[in-house]
Amino acid sequence: MLPRILITASLTPADSKRPSLSVSVNYTDSVLRAGGLPMVVAPMESPQHIREALSQAGGLLVIGGADIAAGRYGAESSPLSTPLHPRREVFDEAILAEALAMGLPVLGICLGCQTLNVHYGGGLYQDLPAERPDSTVPHRLKAVSQSPRHSVQIEPATLLSRILGVEPLDVNTSHHQAVRDVGKGLIASAHAPDGVIEAIEDPSRPFVLGIQWHPESLAGEPRHEAIFTAFVEAAARK
Repeated sequence: MLPRILITASLTPADSKRPSLSVSVNYTDSVLRAGGLPMVVAPMESPQHIREALSQAGGLLVIGGADIAAGRYGAESSPLSTPLHPRREVFDEAILAEALAMGLPVLGICLGCQTLNVHYGGGLYQDLPAERPDSTVPHRLKAVSQSPRHSVQIEPATLLSRILGVEPLDVNTSHHQAVRDVGKGLIASAHAPDGVIEAIEDPSRPFVLGIQWHPESLAGEPRHEAIFTAFVEAAARK
């Protein structure tokens, strides 16, 4: 049986009472190529429903999206932030917390990385251009397929280094927020040339990883696809 990977979804528009559910096929295709069975999960309010969904899964993938409410990490909201749909924000936190409680492998991408950090008590940059005006790294491009990319340096003796090695990696980039203060129990496992954190992980667990870039949009590039392969393999061991 293929390991089932639950994938969160975007809710748009953010201010709608009847939003649409959407997930890029890049996420589902990446899981399929890695040998997993992608299952998109709709936001649910009931803890019982969340547990039931996760009981049938081998891992949780939290995808990208807009911005987490600053109050959740003790900051005042910036006018440069773009709020998530409240229902998605509540659900992402709830399903992440339950997945961790159940010991499931977790992969967070872009917003998913930030959600993971905030769950562990960490803080975020609300807008890198405003808060890091000294940086010359192009963190936010209009499309993740755009050039130029930037490199990241992977820290040795980390989960990420076991997956990718420690050679610098060129990554795509489409974010204006990022991890500022690493959550308790997490470590930073990759950095951009300007020092911005590009990956975090929980070293006490077999596979809990957040990455700021978008490997799902880099099909055909072996090192980026290796992230999904390692994630699905971890899910298969559950």
